[in-house]
Amino acid sequence: MTYCSYTGKNNKIKVAQRDIMWRKVALIIVALIAVTFSTAQTYGGYSLYQNYRFGYYLRYPNYLDITSQSGNGDGVAMHSYDKSISISVGAMFNLFNDSTYNLMSENVSSYRSKGYSITYSYINDDYIVLSGYTPSGKIYYLKEVVCTIYSPGYEEYVEIIASAYMECSLKDKSKGDDIIKQFKYFPFKP
Repeated sequence: MTYCSYTGKNNKIKVAQRDIMWRKVALIIVALIAVTFSTAQTYGGYSLYQNYRFGYYLRYPNYLDITSQSGNGDGVAMHSYDKSISISVGAMFNLFNDSTYNLMSENVSSYRSKGYSITYSYINDDYIVLSGYTPSGKIYYLKEVVCTIYSPGYEEYVEIIASAYMECSLKDKSKGDDIIKQFKYFPFKP
């Protein structure tokens, strides 16, 4: 049926109704696309986040809620209800073939210049870890991994740098320690 053959007030109403219908369809499609960028499955007190674009995983406690997703689908941020615990995860292509030694040097320099203390660091050929205190006194933990991983979004293996970052208040140190144990598997499926 075409609405253009009608004239007058009824035509305007039908065109407006059609426009509203197509806007609703467009919103549903956008929502479905956003859901395909990542998924979260729940397992006994934990959820498993999978990033669709880069194919990495992170297991995290159910008391954290995903509060934002990046516009290009490379990561998410999550927080506890009171924001005393936060996690952000993301990935990017390793376009310049950076090594973990380059990542460590860049991160140490950046964190120190921002007033972060570094109380623990670890490096090997696959990943780095930095931990310490933020300028506001929170505990932080960073793990960055250089790896090749299968990307469902690109339907091929991709070279990436995956990053997981956690901050928590001193009162939540035991919860933070539990989260750090989950970072052990990152970026691979536990």
